[in-house]
Amino acid sequence: MIFQIVGIQRHVGKTTTAVSLLEEFKKRGFRVAAIKHAHKYEVDQDTKGALDSKDTERYLEAGAAACGALTDRSFVLITPEKSLEEALNMVAPFADIIILEGFRGEKYPRIIAAETANQFFDLYVENLVIAVTGMITENEEEKGKVRAVYPDIPIVSKGFELADLVLSKIVDEVVNRLEKKTCAVCGYPNCDEYAKALIRGEAKITACPQNAAQAVLYVNGEKIAINPFVQRIISATIQGILSTLKNIGKPERISVHLRI
Repeated sequence: MIFQIVGIQRHVGKTTTAVSLLEEFKKRGFRVAAIKHAHKYEVDQDTKGALDSKDTERYLEAGAAACGALTDRSFVLITPEKSLEEALNMVAPFADIIILEGFRGEKYPRIIAAETANQFFDLYVENLVIAVTGMITENEEEKGKVRAVYPDIPIVSKGFELADLVLSKIVDEVVNRLEKKTCAVCGYPNCDEYAKALIRGEAKITACPQNAAQAVLYVNGEKIAINPFVQRIISATIQGILSTLKNIGKPERISVHLRI
């Protein structure tokens, strides 16, 4: 699932909320990725001078397909992609949940970080708001203004409560798009029983191959839809090939890139 955390200005709690949710989802066994909307980004802000941002711009201007900065704490990869869709395609294979910070013009389910009710109203999009959080949670007058207009929108400050709301949204989406199958990969005899277990909190969202793909295929940077049966064939075939190789160990994630 992709959802976003939006706010009108800086210092309203967007990053704090994203970090809190990321930590909470990780505790619950999800792989999480985050993409921040940065109007001007300099690599040395994150790498403490390991690679000067001007050098990075020169690499990309010279035609580099990708360049990076490696420090003793992280590796930053820079590519020429400029659209959110391309960025999502890049991180999707690594994550069950993707958090977007910013991107106010996008229409993903959103948590609004606000200081005032007016900020919330400016960012409200019908049927997309999961909750409101941020500095407004400490101001009873501003919270009252929101509740007067949107009484059903939760106003939440704690990370675990936000995580519960997001996961509830994910479960609703999963249940709505489940196909009536009897593959039993999830451990339940059919999709109906799996959906009931999801709602009860007894089943994992990632147990279903429709939600957590065993194999993901990209061709020329575009994600290609493949059904769970084909995913299992691809996964089993590649794992079978790897089993014949020495000194591999137990793989947790496998990446295959083919140059045609």
